[in-house]
Amino acid sequence: MFIASGSKINFLQDLINVARLIVQNAKKMKKKVFKDF
Repeated sequence: MFIASGSKINFLQDLINVARLIVQNAKKMKKKVFKDF
């Protein structure tokens, strides 16, 4: 899925983008959790 072009640079960029999405979702989840408490 990630390695469409077969280049390591694009693979690293995809990993970074996924990591950013995970961090953003984690921040949103933290806010929701704190609001619930």
